[in-house]
Amino acid sequence: MVKSLKRGLYSAVNGLGYELKKIQPNKFSNQTDAGFYIDTKGLRKIQYGCGTKLLKDWVNVDSLPVELLAAWRSNQMPDADQNPVGQFFYRPLDLTSRQPFADNSFEYGFCEDFIEHLTQAESITFLSECFRVLKPGGILRMSFPGLEGVLKNHYFGPTSYQSANEAKKDCYDQWEHIHFYSREELRLVATHLGYSHVAFTTYGNSTHAELKDLETRANQDKVNTYVELQK
Repeated sequence: MVKSLKRGLYSAVNGLGYELKKIQPNKFSNQTDAGFYIDTKGLRKIQYGCGTKLLKDWVNVDSLPVELLAAWRSNQMPDADQNPVGQFFYRPLDLTSRQPFADNSFEYGFCEDFIEHLTQAESITFLSECFRVLKPGGILRMSFPGLEGVLKNHYFGPTSYQSANEAKKDCYDQWEHIHFYSREELRLVATHLGYSHVAFTTYGNSTHAELKDLETRANQDKVNTYVELQK
């Protein structure tokens, strides 16, 4: 979905007369010098893979160039504000690489429908970096199509080649999904990476006020997994 969203946004923005040049995601080495880190202005919450949905008082990150995001928001919400991205903290990043944030930076993290677009190896790198930048006791909340929901709602047994291929088109190809975590696999990976607690929850519900009602896709409730990983 990320790539198809980008293509659609580029097409729409070019139609508005903007000339956009793709900004390459920031690449950071393994050095830990403070000069490689982004100043988060004291913000203690980060949203990963935000797309066009920006949250106030959060660090918002995705691979969309700032110009593209600003042009889209200006077109879709012309009366919302005079500076459609500048009032938010947004940075374009490559989330399969080292995150440009210091250790123990954030109390809360959130991502909706993002991790399924990563390969297994990329997702392990991502979850490892999220662990590093979370403060001790910090929580990463994720919402994503889970393998259990995908199988239950799209692969109806006994399956034939035709039905499995149709499900593949619906679940993987159409939205450019790559890997669906099952609960068991996610618990195994998260525990191995050092997360102290894995709590599966439901749409919009959390014992942490900062993480309540963040999801925006209620229609995926039967397919999605909702989980909070604590450092």
